[in-house]
Amino acid sequence: MTQAIELLGINLQDSFVLSWSVENDRLTFEVEASIWPDSPHYEPPLPDKFTCYKHATLVFHGFDSIDGLKNMEDVKYSIDLNGSRDFGNIDVLEVQEDGYRVVGDFGDVTVSGGVMRFAVNPEK
Repeated sequence: MTQAIELLGINLQDSFVLSWSVENDRLTFEVEASIWPDSPHYEPPLPDKFTCYKHATLVFHGFDSIDGLKNMEDVKYSIDLNGSRDFGNIDVLEVQEDGYRVVGDFGDVTVSGGVMRFAVNPEK
């Protein structure tokens, strides 16, 4: 398994999936990313946080097909103390010869072909 350079210092297993959507040949996961010192996006964590967390997007685009993705309405979510909801973590992200495999409460998803991009969103 190889890791994309933009995921350096990002712990997806400690990141929280906020939502996902598919539009044409674009699958987008909105996440609250767990960011560690190896990442250029790292900042010291807030006093009540385990590490630095920032909003980010994980996007697969230009793919041929996706399989195994559940509808968001069919997946149980957790509600945090502040009232926000999440759909668990990204348990597995594998770069494969012909695409990607992404696993979490949202499904065991196979993305055939395409390109993956991960971006930390600028603060508003």
